[in-house]
Amino acid sequence: MKRALNIITSISATMILACIVGAQNNPPTWSPSIDYKAGDTVNYLGITFQCTINETTTRYNPHQPSGWSIYYVPSGNVPIPVGPGTACPHLINAWNYIKSARLAAGATITLELQHGFNDSFSSSFSLDHPFGSQISITGDNSGQIASFTSQSPGFTLDSGHSFGGLGGLSIQGPTTGSGGTPAILVSQRSFLKGLSNVSFSNFDVGISADSSQIDNVSEISIKQFVTGGVASNGNGARINIVAPIKVDGADTVSGTPPQYAFLALNGGAIDCPKCIGNDCYYCFDAEETGTIHCQNSSSTSPATTLYGANYWASDKGFIYAVSSSSTGSQSGYACRYDSCIDATSCSAVGYKTYGYFPYYTSTIMAFGSSGYPFNGQDSSVWQ
Repeated sequence: MKRALNIITSISATMILACIVGAQNNPPTWSPSIDYKAGDTVNYLGITFQCTINETTTRYNPHQPSGWSIYYVPSGNVPIPVGPGTACPHLINAWNYIKSARLAAGATITLELQHGFNDSFSSSFSLDHPFGSQISITGDNSGQIASFTSQSPGFTLDSGHSFGGLGGLSIQGPTTGSGGTPAILVSQRSFLKGLSNVSFSNFDVGISADSSQIDNVSEISIKQFVTGGVASNGNGARINIVAPIKVDGADTVSGTPPQYAFLALNGGAIDCPKCIGNDCYYCFDAEETGTIHCQNSSSTSPATTLYGANYWASDKGFIYAVSSSSTGSQSGYACRYDSCIDATSCSAVGYKTYGYFPYYTSTIMAFGSSGYPFNGQDSSVWQ
């Protein structure tokens, strides 16, 4: 009986799928002489569109988002221009146009931000979409601007969603600050597949992955931030920076050092080889089992007590800083509470107190490194 029920269920699912495929692949061809009702689907230039209003006299073709939305893309890429002089002058117009779209394997949609694009948002803009991994938003770095005016994150991705890529624009927060929020927030087991050629300003944090992943990060500028630049928080969280970026605390307007340039917390991880973190209390900061791979990186801070350490690990944190350099700060490389820093072939100059400072059962590996080490109680520096 159970086997028979499974067979019936399988047959039913197959029949439903066949009906859906038939509806997607075989709708009638759009005609300018037919009155369409909301919900009707048509084929136009190989794409299935759905009517969103009852059409009687306007008779827009389906490339006019005022009366239609994309329903099914069988193959190829669908470019949608966004900005002045286009059918989608604002990003929300384009998003509504594709929000119900289904895409076959290999099909993609690209929202192309045009020259002169300058959108303002009073709240966060969610990138959640059932087929988001096949969708991207791209500008050409000719001054495209997305401005967020409220105390909220900028672009968000959550609830297990994926998104193909975001790049080629400037993302700006309110000049009064963002109230503790990031410009890009990826959370709840989501995945942002690409982030490149983007500048951030006036947010508390630049990029944040909370129990989620951000891949292929490159050519990022983070300015006028308050707390930190790049943060990866939670088990499974990971940020992969494939081209070096610089996070400089001197770009803030608060007059005090930001907390961090790069932060891995609660099991989060950051891959950021050859990156630069300057003028933060902790430039490369791994805490509570967080991990940072920042080999061949560099960090420069004033040699004062306002700055803790250029490379800092705490509470079983780990930093792989092989062949990196530290200039200034209170300490160059410091760790505590069962943490470890691999500072092999590193240098520490201009610090206020110690070049290498492990304490509370922690370890710094400093084989072939230069700078004065300090051997703290119950800790060790390996040379």
